[in-house]
Amino acid sequence: MGQEEATMAQTLQMEIPNFGNSILECLNEQRLQGLYCDVSVVVKGHAFKAHRAVLAASRVEFILLLSP
Repeated sequence: MGQEEATMAQTLQMEIPNFGNSILECLNEQRLQGLYCDVSVVVKGHAFKAHRAVLAASRVEFILLLSP
């Protein structure tokens, strides 16, 4: 096996502790700052900025409402 093939065959494994929680915390911080928000949800007259992808991942109803 040549050096190029050996390099391509190598795998890098990384462990990121609490990855899910870290992602959720980051998305929430972005939401609070209004970063990357692409939709607003209005509840009882109060508007909340949100990430369309996060809403769609949380409830099938949002998928139906937010579909293009």
